[in-house]
Amino acid sequence: MQQVDRIIGGLLVGIGLLQWIATPIFFRQFEEPAAWFFNGGITLIFLGAFNLLRIRYGGVASGLKQVCIAANLTLLTFWLVMAIGLWYKFLRYPAAFVVIVVMAGATVLSIIPSRRRPTTSD
Repeated sequence: MQQVDRIIGGLLVGIGLLQWIATPIFFRQFEEPAAWFFNGGITLIFLGAFNLLRIRYGGVASGLKQVCIAANLTLLTFWLVMAIGLWYKFLRYPAAFVVIVVMAGATVLSIIPSRRRPTTSD
């Protein structure tokens, strides 16, 4: 299960990087929508990094797991609200649904207890 958790964390970072790269492709001029799209990539990178840190240090860093759960739940909720409110755009860009599935996986995996013993020398 930990390997799946790592893959999902890496996917979030990778999707965020792809969003950075895609910004000038989708937006020919740098205006507010381009900045928000680019910022979405930053957010995904940070969410993936939080999850990777939780996997590595969640057993020894007090509060890291709770912060990660809160970040996952907050962003998953935001994306679900966006999907409902901007359904027509989500239908045009089906990759957005992939992000929701990956975030849902990260959220579930951050909530379920890890069977791994905490160590500081991982």
